[in-house]
Amino acid sequence: MNFGMFGGDERDVKIEFKNEMVGVIIDRFGKNIMIHPSEKEGWSHTTVKVAISRHFFGWIFALGTDVVITGPADVVKDFEDELEKRRKQIKKK
Repeated sequence: MNFGMFGGDERDVKIEFKNEMVGVIIDRFGKNIMIHPSEKEGWSHTTVKVAISRHFFGWIFALGTDVVITGPADVVKDFEDELEKRRKQIKKK
């Protein structure tokens, strides 16, 4: 799934989220996704196909700590790297 007009490599991404966020996840990815209980109480997870982009990472960031990318490892690393770039920008000022 593309985010806005931003595309990227499409990947299957595992996302964990607080149960209160189910509606947000369904609104973005549709009713046909499979949602499973997570090992963390009060959380669920799903795997969705997304175009990896800064826009996707921005969407995840905007949802706060209630939604987390948990896989695959290289996508998690890309997200962490993007966050670190932003942190360094703020620190330089």
